[in-house]
Amino acid sequence: MGRKQQRRRATKRVARRLAYYEKKVAELMEEILLAADERKESLISLYHEPTSPSLNSKFARPSRLPNISKQCPPPHGLTLSDSSDTPFPKEPLKEELRDDTTPEQREAVRQAFIKRYNARIKRRSDLKPDTMSIDPDVLDIQLSVSWEEV
Repeated sequence: MGRKQQRRRATKRVARRLAYYEKKVAELMEEILLAADERKESLISLYHEPTSPSLNSKFARPSRLPNISKQCPPPHGLTLSDSSDTPFPKEPLKEELRDDTTPEQREAVRQAFIKRYNARIKRRSDLKPDTMSIDPDVLDIQLSVSWEEV
């Protein structure tokens, strides 16, 4: 078998493996999105649906009290609001980024992800104690020991 044929076979093998793993990733992402949607729907239904009739009859609200459950805002994170009070700009959802996105939109999402990632790393490093500030007594001890004694 010549080098060309070996290279061609290797290329095809890599392409097959890549296609297999891309398919697996797509299936897993679909499962994750479905599970997230189901969880979101169950949380919304738990929040918005009335309690069971037995509880309603046992703990009935007096008629003089207004029903404030309709006035309450939904719990944080269940709805996407376009409010401008959040410190980060609203980013498009994964569903919005599927097929009909332009390279500029994809680059903007990529840059936003990098910015968030770097901010998270910076926060973590700010929380860690500064390892460069060594106690002066410890520094004296370290300097007093010579390499020959070690």
